[in-house]
Parts: sequence; C-alpha cells; structure tokens
Amino acid sequence: MTLIGPPGVGKSRLALEAARAVEHDVAGGVWFVELARAGRPADVARVVARTLDARGPTPGRDPLARVVQRLGQASILLVLDGCEPVIEEAAGVAAGVLAACPGVRVLATSREVLHLEGEVRVVVAPLAVPAAGADAAELAASESVRLFLERARAARPGLPRTPDRIALAAAICRRLDGLPLAIELAAARVSILGLREILAALESRRPLFVEARDRRAVPQRYLRTVVAWSHDLLGADEKALLYQLAVFRGGAPLSAVVATAARGQLDAARVTQLLGALVDKSILTASFPDGGGRYDLLDTVREYTLEQLAKAGSLTPARKAHADYLATLAEAARTGLRRSEWLAWMKRLELEHDNLWAALTYARDAPDPLVAARLGGGLGWYFPLAERVSEGRAFIEAALESADAAPLPLRVELLAYVCYLATEQDDLEAAVEAGKRGLALAAKSDAPWETAMLKLALAFAYDRAGPLERAVALADEARRAFDELGDTWGAASSAVAGAVGALRRGDLATTSALVAEAVRLHADYEVGAVPAALLEALLAERRGDAEAAAAAYRRALELSERAGFADHASLALSGLGSVAFANANFDEAEAQYRRALAVADAASASWLVAHVKARLAQVGAAVGDAESAATLYRSVVAWSREPRRHDAREALFIALVGSPATAALVGLAELADARGDGAAADELRAEAGLAPA
Repeated sequence: MTLIGPPGVGKSRLALEAARAVEHDVAGGVWFVELARAGRPADVARVVARTLDARGPTPGRDPLARVVQRLGQASILLVLDGCEPVIEEAAGVAAGVLAACPGVRVLATSREVLHLEGEVRVVVAPLAVPAAGADAAELAASESVRLFLERARAARPGLPRTPDRIALAAAICRRLDGLPLAIELAAARVSILGLREILAALESRRPLFVEARDRRAVPQRYLRTVVAWSHDLLGADEKALLYQLAVFRGGAPLSAVVATAARGQLDAARVTQLLGALVDKSILTASFPDGGGRYDLLDTVREYTLEQLAKAGSLTPARKAHADYLATLAEAARTGLRRSEWLAWMKRLELEHDNLWAALTYARDAPDPLVAARLGGGLGWYFPLAERVSEGRAFIEAALESADAAPLPLRVELLAYVCYLATEQDDLEAAVEAGKRGLALAAKSDAPWETAMLKLALAFAYDRAGPLERAVALADEARRAFDELGDTWGAASSAVAGAVGALRRGDLATTSALVAEAVRLHADYEVGAVPAALLEALLAERRGDAEAAAAAYRRALELSERAGFADHASLALSGLGSVAFANANFDEAEAQYRRALAVADAASASWLVAHVKARLAQVGAAVGDAESAATLYRSVVAWSREPRRHDAREALFIALVGSPATAALVGLAELADARGDGAAADELRAEAGLAPA
C-alpha cells in the first residue's frame, strides 16, 4: 500500500500510526526505513539492509540480496518512508522483496505511486478548511481549525477559545491549504505571536521567526523548501504544463489545459499523460465536479510556481493564454446562454467563476482592451441569470473601463448590459445614462445586433423610469431589428418587453399578440418561457378569464421549478392565490400565498416575501382581520424603507405586478377609511404617490 499526497499532509505520521496499530499482529515486527537517509538512488537498498541489520558473509554482496536473505519467510511490515526522490530504486527494492518474501507486507509513503503490481494507493488529502463566510459552529467543527487550536493551546496553555480567535484560526488554516504540518508549525508560534500577527505574516509571506534555524520554527519556509524540492524533480514538459496551470484560479478542465498548453507545443495526448504524472506526484489535485476531470494546485505550490514563471519572464504570456481561453469561452457562452442548453452553460461558468475574474484582472493590468470587451460581452447575460446583479455590474463596468480601445460594437454591447443591470439595481438614472451613451456610440458604428440589444435594455429602463411610451417604442424597434437579423432570442425577449409595456397601458390587443409571439419563440427556452407564461396569466386575469389565468400560472410554476427559478415559482404561486382571491375563495388564496411565501423565504428573495405579505394582508382585510392585515402591511412598508440589495429580476416583477410598498400603503389607507380616519388615509395615499380617495 502506498500513501500518496502533497508535502506536509501527514503521510509519514499516518504510516507510523498504522504501523503501531498492527505491530502486535506481525510476528517479525515493523521495520521503518527513512529513505531520506539515502544520499543517492544507488544507496536505497543499502539503507534498507542497514536498517534490517542484514549483514551478509561477503561484504560486497548485493544489498538487495542480503535483504531478501534476511527476511526469507519472516512475517513483517516494511515501511518505506519518503520514496519520491528515489522512486525507481524504492520501487525496485519493494518489488524484489515482495517477489521473494511471501510473508512481507510493504507500506510506502510517497508523493507519487510506485506502479507495482497489486499496489493499493491511498490518497492522503489535506484537512478540510471551512469556507469563507461559514458560521461559528462550522468554523469550530472544522478538522483543520480543531487541530490548530489544539496545538496552539499546547504552545500557550489557557489560550481563550473566543469566536474571534476561531475565525482567525480558520483564516490561517485556509492560508495553509489545510496541510497538517504547516498548521502545527504555525500553531507553535502562538507562544510568541498573536493570531492576527501569524495571519499577517502568512499573507505577506514574511518569516514568522527569522532567528529560528530549524523547520519547526518557520512553517512557510519549510513548506517552500519541500515545494521547491518537488518542483526540481519534475521534467521540462511537466514544468511547462505546471506553469500554465498555475495562472488558473479554481482549477481547470482538460479542455482548458489542452487549449492553453498548445502554445508550448504540447498536444492533447501529451497533456493527458503529463496531467496523470503530476497528479500521481501529488503536484496537482484532480476532482470531478461535473463528471469531467478538473485539475488544480494547492496555493502553496501555485505561489512558488508563479514566482518561477515571473523570474523566467513567462508570467505575462501565460496569463495572456489563460485570458484568451476564457474570453473565447465567454463568447461561446453568449450564444449558449440564449438557447435550450443554457443550464449546462450556467454550470460551466459557475465552475470558472474565479478564472473569469482572473482573466479580467489580466485584461486591466496588461492592458488588453479586446480581451476585456470579449469577456464583458460574453458574460453580460450570465450575471442576471445567475442572480449576481451587483457583481455582474461591477464586472461589466470594469470590462467597459478597460475596453476604451475595443471595437465600437463591443462597447455598445457592454453599455447595454450596464443599462440592464443598473435597472435591476433600481439605479434608473445610471441605467438611462448608460443607454443614451450606447445609442450615441451605436450611431457611429455598424452594429445592428448590439444596437438592438441596447434598445431592449433601455426599454426595460424606461419602463421603470418613464416615459412608458418611450419604453414601448424601443421594445418594438428592438423586436423588428432582431426579426430582421433572425435572432429568435432577441425577438422573443423584445416581445416580452413590449407586452409588459402594452399591458401596463391597458392595450390588451397588443399585449395578446406580443405574448403569443413570445410564447411561440420561447417554447424551448425556460428562461423566456416563464415570464411569457406569467404575462399570459396576467392578461387572462385582466380579461376576467379565471380558468385560463390559473392554467397559465400552473404552467409558469412547472417551468420555474424545472429551471430552478424559485423567484418565478413564488410569483406563479402568488398568481394562483390572486385568482382564488378574485373568486372570493379566501381559504384557497391564503393557502397559495403561504406556499409562495415559503418558497420566497427559502430563496431569500426579500422582494417576493414583501409582495406575498401584502397579498396575505389583503386576505386578512377581506375576512375582517384588520389587525393582522395592518401588521403585515406595516412590515412591508418598514422593509421598503430599509437599505437592501435588489433581487435579480425585481424590475420585471415590479413591471408585472407593481410595487409591494405601494400595495401596502394603499392597503393601510383602505383600513384607515374603514375605521373612519380619512386624514390618515389621504396621508398614506399621498406617500404612495396617489391622489386622495
């Protein structure tokens, strides 16, 4: 059996513990051989023979033969510790002993496997580290944090176990990759340093104790030594591949490694072979989050490798290759996210999240305006779909700032996404300003698709900011342009935007025509089919067709659940409640609203929670429970006055069903009217922006 893993992960200690556990069951005992004592590969068999005290009658006799003669039929456990610097010779000794001595079992520790027949490999992984943002209970339960605190209390008895110290211990463990040796060495420093000082030293890569001479004093110095040793054992092609992988963040799939390694004249077959070798040597880790292999480095290894890249003057070319690959991926996502395979693309981009930001950082640093624009343009639709509105706006604005020398059409597209995301954040002034800037640029360039995209985004902005007529006109212009370009997604999305405006104006005939077009064009695209179904339901409600409205809401609910859109599902359930409420079926209405509230709560969708509470209050008022209704209404008004993060798709929902705050203020005004307090009712309506009753 071979224990494999990166340096400092605890292979030797685990081997010792395993040996102690079985030593009484092995007649000939346990023999532990430190191969670090072998000065050169040829000395491996001699070190084993010396450990076993296998002296032969002839001093010059082959040491492996002496070992075999010494062991014979004995039943022993032979532990070969630290095989990696002499891997071939260690494998030769193990193979020779196992073939000739049937009672011998071998336990080896190495950063790579020995490749012997019958060998069982056991990967010794670093200790789990708590994720950033984990709660106090998760931090305290983490195995890496528990190890650190245990060793820290040994170094400084009575060290208080406060939440602040636990959080610092977790940050230290993350910085040390969960490597037990590094954690123990760092914990030993609490006898002279505070936890904040230890973390600061690790983050700046300063020595923790410069006077110390042994490995126990300076964890990062010792780790650097063993990482450098592992690095120096690699072949030229292995180093070339490692250097390219080092610029990735969060790992890379095989396709990315092949694409970026091509600049180093490494073909796919060679890359696959090298990846296997680097994983076997515990330089890389392999995981399978989406069924395919994904390869990554420990941060300790990455930092050292990036230093070597920088020294060789190769860091910028490696970052360029990485950014070009991610920009190409983003451009493919632009199309994929607008088709039936959108969910697969969402999962792919989620895995590449850190890489995408790293690529944008390169584009800003280089600077590389084209890469910046390609990244922003490709990901403009991803961020709202992923419900990352604030992050998305920051990403697109950073890309736009770095894309001043990019082609005009790409800059127009970036401004379209800034406009859309700012609308989602309810930053309407910035949204309209970005849209106007985009129209000015579009007038100077031949960019029909990008211009249509900009008009679509600006239509949503004007739908919120006004005038509504401008929103409807822009949506119609965008729809016609997308039709001419043969872009089904664009035409359908523009039809949705136009239908929202037409419904708000009370133009039911236009709404009906546009909704029918959106339903037809978005038939195989849940992202667009859900709002189209919601519009269909709202239109049926306006016409008084309760049966058709309920059927459309149920279809919207089914589509939402299939797509994983909890917010749309909550709105559809709320719609079913409103249909029941309109028919005076108050028990059914309340049941549907409570289902909607549970879904919104689980999704942390505060806008929808407020919306459903306002609807529940209407039920309370209708059945004569004015006190409960007032309490719910007031909670919605209080929510609306607090600073908050705006939810994804909130702008669309407000356009469809109105503002929860307005509904709550109107509801409170109606309750005031009912108790004869006309002055309070008028004040509440004025706050809602309405004329007195």
